[in-house]
Amino acid sequence: MAHWLRFERDGAAGFGTLDGGVIAVHQGSMFAGPTPTGERVMLDEVRLLAPAQPAQMFALWNNFRALGTKLGLAVPEEPLFFMKSASSYAGPEAVVHRPAGYTGKVVFEGELAIVIGATCRAASVDEARAAIFGYTCVNDFTAADILNKDPSFAQWTRAKSFDGFSPFGPVIATGLDPDGLVVAEAVTLGDELVVADCDLDACRQGKEKMFNFAAHRRPDQYRRIVDQVGAVPPGPG
Repeated sequence: MAHWLRFERDGAAGFGTLDGGVIAVHQGSMFAGPTPTGERVMLDEVRLLAPAQPAQMFALWNNFRALGTKLGLAVPEEPLFFMKSASSYAGPEAVVHRPAGYTGKVVFEGELAIVIGATCRAASVDEARAAIFGYTCVNDFTAADILNKDPSFAQWTRAKSFDGFSPFGPVIATGLDPDGLVVAEAVTLGDELVVADCDLDACRQGKEKMFNFAAHRRPDQYRRIVDQVGAVPPGPG
């Protein structure tokens, strides 16, 4: 299993694999035959960036068994998607600020992210699975009071796409079997560290079905991605 990450050092971005606090720097494309440069960089000498730069982020609704049961929601026949804007992306050490002028409730959820590493459209389950590069974690923030503010239209995109509302990383894990994984998140709220986790076996949609619906676009476009295994302080306000 390899752990891929992106970093910034001396004003320049780079990427490589992480092993025991040491980054093996690579060149080329992370998704298409990257080659090691031979350079080694210590993790504590760099600033971590989001591990990829997705053109799009797709997320699933009504896919958590316990919440669906609590809300009395039937299991959907197929995955229910919405999107989060690129302006919401942030790195694993980002400070997440409350949206300007918004005084309502902000909630966060740790999610598994599937990183698509190859062009794939109208894919079968096997083709979709073969296109998966790896997995990361996303901390999915929501301005909850906006979501159903207008009874005629659920505002998923607006409520979930404020600046910094999708921190993810710190790494993309490859060669990983997602069955039985637990996604953990840790968020600093003022002086309090809040830790939560979720067993992925609690997903309502089977993983094969999610894979099949997920893989349809370019290598750096993933579905349901990103992290918080580190701390994401919400920031002032």
